[in-house]
Amino acid sequence: MGVKSISGNRPAALKKIINWARSRSMIPYVFNGDIDTDCLISDMESDSRLSDSGLSSPAFSPRQADLLLITGRINRKMKPILETVYEQMAEPKWVIALDTASGNNTSSSYAVDEKVSDIIPVDIEESLKAINVETLADAVERLREKILSL
Repeated sequence: MGVKSISGNRPAALKKIINWARSRSMIPYVFNGDIDTDCLISDMESDSRLSDSGLSSPAFSPRQADLLLITGRINRKMKPILETVYEQMAEPKWVIALDTASGNNTSSSYAVDEKVSDIIPVDIEESLKAINVETLADAVERLREKILSL
């Protein structure tokens, strides 16, 4: 005698539950481009809106993370490092590019790549002058919605 399923589509229901759990337990790894992210990291740990949306404390290794937060511009010397960090991350992995990392560079330079999405796949791009916790919370919320819709 086995347990009867309430719904006939058990794999779809299981996938929905797994995506919900993934959207509520993201472990970020912060890849610092050219701006100081110490304040952002300390705000991440103390802000209840971020913890309510499922963002935990930042990981110290990309192997422990499933969310890559890229802050600032990425220059050409950082490109292979970013690719290595992305390859070392656990599957499934997501990327949020904040500030000028998403391609809205105010100062052009031969050493600065135009878009992070040309280097690695990016899920959410935010192009702003200043990064704050509200911007990060909105980006995480949009990523959560994207994960839930998978």
